[in-house]
Amino acid sequence: EEKTLKKLAAIEETGRTVVNSTSGVRNCARPVITDLMQRNGIPVPQSFTWDVRLESLPEGVIYPCWVKRGDSCAKQKEDVCFVCNEKELRQTIADFKRRGIFVAVYNRHLAGDVIKFYGVAATDFFYWYYPTLGTDCHGKFGLEKINGPAHRFPFDAQALKRDADRVAVISGTPVYGGDCIVDSEGCYRIIDFNDWPSFSCCLDAAAEAIANYLLSQIK
Repeated sequence: EEKTLKKLAAIEETGRTVVNSTSGVRNCARPVITDLMQRNGIPVPQSFTWDVRLESLPEGVIYPCWVKRGDSCAKQKEDVCFVCNEKELRQTIADFKRRGIFVAVYNRHLAGDVIKFYGVAATDFFYWYYPTLGTDCHGKFGLEKINGPAHRFPFDAQALKRDADRVAVISGTPVYGGDCIVDSEGCYRIIDFNDWPSFSCCLDAAAEAIANYLLSQIK
């Protein structure tokens, strides 16, 4: 929330060490982080941002797709919508406008394994898992079920870490989490990147990595 960010900014102005800066948190707004990843060559699905108040539908939509609220992170299930046709797109836009959401982000849907990951830049820590394989760790709204159970397609996890760490540096968000899709050929595309994820599946290891990162910033 803006009130919290203002408090964080005030702390930063005193010269104290913070983990994710105010600018970093702002950069994780969906339209901003999407643009940052696209401009810096990070593998992402076809994506764009648009003002839902415009009369015409955006050009270039390929169904199925995802339409996500762009003014904040997802606060309820309806903020991230799987859309299969124009009728559903219009319904989603109408719902967004009704709730005062005027900026949306489009992502082309990708078939493949959903992977959730957590990391701390400039450390060796990087944890990833399949949220559709019956673990106690899963997405906030269970939307990963759209892609079905993971096939465990082989992919280069170290390359994913390098790209995720690069997004962390570009955005100013060293402590991060995200989601990606790995297709049958082992190619991954990052579909979400955010500050302060839950780390619910790796709390102890994440806590140690975050603590070590903070110590490195203080020295």
